[in-house]
Amino acid sequence: MNTWAEAIRSKRFRIQGLTTLFTLTLLGLVMPTFFETVIHNRPGIYLEDWLLNKIEPIDVSWYIFCLIYSCIFLFAFFNYSNPSRLLFVCALYSSVTWLRLATIYLFTVEAPEGIIPLTDPFLALFVYNKPDFVKDLFFSGHVSTLVTLALSESNKKLKYFFFAMAGLTGYLLLVQHVHYTLDIVFAPFFTYLVYVSLKHLPEG
Repeated sequence: MNTWAEAIRSKRFRIQGLTTLFTLTLLGLVMPTFFETVIHNRPGIYLEDWLLNKIEPIDVSWYIFCLIYSCIFLFAFFNYSNPSRLLFVCALYSSVTWLRLATIYLFTVEAPEGIIPLTDPFLALFVYNKPDFVKDLFFSGHVSTLVTLALSESNKKLKYFFFAMAGLTGYLLLVQHVHYTLDIVFAPFFTYLVYVSLKHLPEG
């Protein structure tokens, strides 16, 4: 499917597009309540993290913010004319985020010691009713988002760049004590698991 005109004429594309739009819209409606009323009041466990204990916390929020949204813009810029790829990356992001909600609920973790709450004006506006919410931990949404871009990208140089940015973002999240090492390590694993699952769905 090479053009938007061809994509829009495809019944399959329209159904998948509407389904993905519905799941993303539902996420936007569910997540603020989920985090504020469910996870905020749900007792979590503290993890012993040897690596995190070796790192002095520093606020690098704006580096993380710029990395994430620059990569999203870059992906959109190079793929705006490829509707199938844009639809796939949105579907993958949505699926990974739904999985995150499940893992955050099943494996609720208290914030690491020394955490400096991450400043992300977009998430604070649309996702969290509390701007200093810190219990959306297992697994890292920032790292999984960049891995989602990397897995969805066909250009090898861009793919490797996104993977590198995912690694750098994971490091910066540890520097700010926003996540445990476990959250960072498992993010690519879960994202790849969902990626493979979507790739193996029947074409229909």
